[in-house]
Amino acid sequence: MYIIALMTNSISNYNTSSGDAIGLNKIDGQAFTLVDVEDNPYRSTEEVKVRNADGTETTEQQEKVTPGVLITTKESFEVEGVEYSKFYTTRKAVVDMLSNEALRADLKSGKEIDPVKCEKIPSKKGGKPYYTLVDANS
Repeated sequence: MYIIALMTNSISNYNTSSGDAIGLNKIDGQAFTLVDVEDNPYRSTEEVKVRNADGTETTEQQEKVTPGVLITTKESFEVEGVEYSKFYTTRKAVVDMLSNEALRADLKSGKEIDPVKCEKIPSKKGGKPYYTLVDANS
């Protein structure tokens, strides 16, 4: 006889680091200074049904690319006993904000962006809440 135990556990309980970077969600609400931002898209594959010319369906693997950024901060944050100063995210509002060409040019010239924090914002039209960067001093 086999007993299968199913346990539910939040994905946030697991270390989601990738090399020297970790997900931005690990420091939500904490203030940090931006010193660099670069594109860092998330790539995954998904199965897609395709209808062939003869009317039959087959399944193919397609790559899905989600826009993302890699953020470097002036400060280091300890997460699960490891120090990090690089954080990745695919949160749309954050990616859109950090894709601003003037902001990127300022960072590349050595300017720092005053402390910000990632904050959950309720939707104004009854939709889903979203995350964005806000001034940490406000």
